[in-house]
Amino acid sequence: MLVIVTACAPFSANKPIHQQSSININIKSETDPRLDEITVTYLDETTPFPIHTTVSLVNYASPSISYSKKIVVPHRRIAEVKKRLGDHVFQKIENFWQTDLRSQDFVDIENICRKIDIFTQTNVDFPIDVNPAQRCVGVGGAKFYVRTKNGQENTLTVSGNVFCQEKYIPVGIRRLMGKINALVPKYQPFEETVIAILRNEALIT
Repeated sequence: MLVIVTACAPFSANKPIHQQSSININIKSETDPRLDEITVTYLDETTPFPIHTTVSLVNYASPSISYSKKIVVPHRRIAEVKKRLGDHVFQKIENFWQTDLRSQDFVDIENICRKIDIFTQTNVDFPIDVNPAQRCVGVGGAKFYVRTKNGQENTLTVSGNVFCQEKYIPVGIRRLMGKINALVPKYQPFEETVIAILRNEALIT
């Protein structure tokens, strides 16, 4: 699995609930990073054509969540993949939707990010004094990309070997992943809406 985070946050006078100012919050935000965006992307490395699954939370004037699942294929091989998987299957994997996100859900994710200091960590691997019982082959890792309101960026990688032996994943990282993943079924639109979005995307391309 692989995770990546990208987004931008244009300024707006209509701030989301969690941005509404108070003296205490403003003072705290000078020392504690405020989350502006987070994207987690999972990469399935067990298939001949990797499938990226990405969940992104963006703090625009009103926070939003976007989800995408797509086969990662070089453009020159798209026809080959469609022939091999079947055009119908290929289209089913190519999936994208975006919807509004409750401010409190964004705040919950932000609080977890602060607690685990995701803004400075760069790698999650086995503890130095641990000799893992097994090494996994073909297991995807996870990559988190985060950005703060003051423009600080960071990428945190969780290796595939760690995913293979979950007990070595820090509790905070596991909790963050669980919270983000739980938002997908919570906000996932009706199937008809997704199909309509896909058709619009096809018209654009």
